[in-house]
Amino acid sequence: MKSYTLEFSFDVTGCEMEGHLNPEIVSQIHFKNAKLDYIEFMPTRNQTHVKGSVTVELNQLDDLFLGETFIHSHLIPMIRNTLAITNSSQDKLPFLPYFEPSINLITYRGLNHIDVQVLKEKKVKCGEHPQNPLKLDLNDFSKNLIHLVIKLDRATLQQKNHERISAIQRSFFWLIGAQQVGHTDGFLIYEVISKYRLLWTALNAIYNLYKKTTERQTIKNFARNPFIVDYVDSLVQKKDTIIFNLISSKLTLWDNFPISDELSKSIQSVDKVKTAQNFMFCLYAIRNPIIHGSELNDEIKLCKGAYIVLEHIVKKSIRAEIMKLSEKS
Repeated sequence: MKSYTLEFSFDVTGCEMEGHLNPEIVSQIHFKNAKLDYIEFMPTRNQTHVKGSVTVELNQLDDLFLGETFIHSHLIPMIRNTLAITNSSQDKLPFLPYFEPSINLITYRGLNHIDVQVLKEKKVKCGEHPQNPLKLDLNDFSKNLIHLVIKLDRATLQQKNHERISAIQRSFFWLIGAQQVGHTDGFLIYEVISKYRLLWTALNAIYNLYKKTTERQTIKNFARNPFIVDYVDSLVQKKDTIIFNLISSKLTLWDNFPISDELSKSIQSVDKVKTAQNFMFCLYAIRNPIIHGSELNDEIKLCKGAYIVLEHIVKKSIRAEIMKLSEKS
């Protein structure tokens, strides 16, 4: 059987990584009869140069460009999605870096007669450019996050857990959209609103996996997740500003039900589950008028702080659902 090896390289701006993936992880990264041989990450100032190679077994003429398809359609999106749910070591909001996915085809080995025309792609702006680059620990990067995304891909190929996989993919789509909002210095008010709406849509895709008879019961059921309970409790313990703002703004739901007051009561009673539920309901109360166009009070003002915690919740939710797939695969 004939085969060829394609060497590739591309740059990721705004992110610094160093090292390579271990062989166990590399062996799981494949598409059809194309497989990843190795991939290395070499940091320079405020960017990472990524290089590696892919080997393709030629079964038919259509496989000639399978290597490029694998890199563009599978490898780069996998790295992008992994970064999208990664928290920086500086505890700042994660972001999607700038990708320059124009692949430099350095050499083909094994089939010298193949003539490939290289088409340069324009630089793609995938997210807000940070003042400081995101620095990742590659060991954590390779053992956990990429591994989980691979598990998702494997489950997809086996057509298992279709509903959960579909929800994760939709949530990724809206999360990445939200991370592309707001490239100017400082956020305009409509950018903040747009970010919040897109993030809520991303979350909606996930919490619908906990579907009950009403949306109120669905959110209540979703908020029981330990990763939600623990995260909200951490905000309460460190007296995060968002907690004070949600309580003092007197948000209401369901015919003027005082949900801000309910959040305050559950915090005072040290009921962590109920606090998490009321916290999510407060975020839902912010969502309602900016989605439906009803009367606004403090909701616009709250968006700026609330989208930050909402983005963390979306990422934690995606990680948790991928972990469930990983455990079952």
